[in-house]
Amino acid sequence: MKLTAHILRAIVILSIVCGYGIAGGVNATVLSPYESRFGYLGNPYGISGVEDMSQSWTAAFLSGLYFQPFDDVGFRWDRPHPGPFNRNLIEQTPGVYDFSIPDAYVRQAQRRGIQIIATIWPYVQWDQAQWADNPQCKKTSGWTADLPVSRCKPYDTQAYMAFVRALVGRYCCDGGNSMPGLLYPIKHWEILNEPESALTQSSPMIFFTGSPFDYLQLMDATAAAVRQADPSAAITNGGTVGNNLSYWREILLAAGARYFTLGSHHYFPSNSTSGDLGSADWINLLNEFGIRGSWLTEYRELSEDHPDIGITASETGQAIRIVKGYTRSFAAGTGRIFYVYYRMKDGGLIQPQGNRRRPAYYALKQLMAKVDGFTDVTTAAPNDNASVFAYKFMVNATPVYVLWAAAVTRVELPLSSAIVRGVTVTGALPLDDIGTMPVYSMLTSSGTVVIDITPIPVYVEEFQ
Repeated sequence: MKLTAHILRAIVILSIVCGYGIAGGVNATVLSPYESRFGYLGNPYGISGVEDMSQSWTAAFLSGLYFQPFDDVGFRWDRPHPGPFNRNLIEQTPGVYDFSIPDAYVRQAQRRGIQIIATIWPYVQWDQAQWADNPQCKKTSGWTADLPVSRCKPYDTQAYMAFVRALVGRYCCDGGNSMPGLLYPIKHWEILNEPESALTQSSPMIFFTGSPFDYLQLMDATAAAVRQADPSAAITNGGTVGNNLSYWREILLAAGARYFTLGSHHYFPSNSTSGDLGSADWINLLNEFGIRGSWLTEYRELSEDHPDIGITASETGQAIRIVKGYTRSFAAGTGRIFYVYYRMKDGGLIQPQGNRRRPAYYALKQLMAKVDGFTDVTTAAPNDNASVFAYKFMVNATPVYVLWAAAVTRVELPLSSAIVRGVTVTGALPLDDIGTMPVYSMLTSSGTVVIDITPIPVYVEEFQ
């Protein structure tokens, strides 16, 4: 049975008028933060729209604008960066802990239903001062408003472990030492950020100075202290710099897998051209050592050309790559993905001049509306991973297909049942500056649908 052109056109117009698209789809129920797959890197740059290393995380949080990306886009997880779980902020006097800033942050996040992956920063000036005879400790860069210039492993390991136990104990669990008014425990703790950054020449920020063995010692002390405070906590490695896996293989070979239970990896366009954002290579490495699962804790796509690194980009291309990147990374096994910039000249969802919403803003919001909370994602026929790409997300026990092709291609998509009457097809790229998405419906027969797909992804949803 086929629809006439007039009926099909009426369906398209009705769908657009009714706003079916960003707010539509099978995933209209409200998710708990635990179910959500989408997070954001809470940082001052993405609020101001300027990559100015003199900006501090604390000032950004106190400005009252910190949660704007969450309130606007709908992110349900935060990885605050550098964030308030910072020894240099909390323990300015040895053994005396001031939790006022992290308490204020946690209360505001939890009132919004935002879950947290917390980065533990081990540096504090009075401890690092004891490394005065080691000039290597000061060969760092970036985030100097929040972190000491000296970034070696803690000099006094026992004092550091006491700090970690106090920190985790305050936010992990109900009990006498927990934060008053704690609504949801923090169960995910990350040991530093990009510890191999000093060994990566292209890195503009150096977060740790020391050998892989030094980082192993830091992991050993941190993991022991976290588990003493909360044996059920999930511990992650410091997020990887791009796809630099040799450093982490050395860590894992030296029994690093004993210290963390969840992977954390990063992707930037200048570091890798992998279609799945480098996820499969990293996840396969973790699997060799018995670690199941990883989160992509920093991800962005460029919106401007960068001839110096061989990247051609545009705002339209940014939106398309975001949908494809999230989809393929999730399919590779990534558990959650955290976008880096809300407002930024290049790579942000919002253009700072005039606060114009880019196509990427609408594309990401729609992706979240369609697939967030999925319980499974697999490749679907006719996916050949060369010219045709098809993925099946299970959302509320209902399939949502994401499809695209290298060139215009007609494909036959098998559906979940022969009783499916039809499908709704929604484009991933907005038609205008207010986020209107192209959408139409088709009737099906014998449990399949024939559809023309292009390099621009589409969502296919069944109806009965």
